[in-house]
Amino acid sequence: MQTWRAASRSAWALAVFAVAAWMTGVLARARDPSAGPGQAFPAKAVRLVVAFPPGGPLDISGRIIGKELQELLGQPVVIENKPGSTIGPEYVVKSAPDGFTLMIISSTPLVTLSAPAK
Repeated sequence: MQTWRAASRSAWALAVFAVAAWMTGVLARARDPSAGPGQAFPAKAVRLVVAFPPGGPLDISGRIIGKELQELLGQPVVIENKPGSTIGPEYVVKSAPDGFTLMIISSTPLVTLSAPAK
């Protein structure tokens, strides 16, 4: 069984990997806008939804990532806190599927949501 610290490191590493994979696609698209359909990315502000209340560890991580993305992309990154295990994900799912809405969430709500279904 993993300790809390090891599990936390694993989750952080997975999050960093996911952001790095996403950014690889973003940078490739930014360098060559003809690589895909639609407008060149990023053409407008990016929304980063944090599924936790302001001031928590995930909010702080989201703001750090948002600042780095803003410097990298040259477009504003707006942090939106949508606390609650389903409020943030529902907001992102209902947003336009244009790649301008991202979400940072802990895996805990996703695990606990599936538990009552069993």
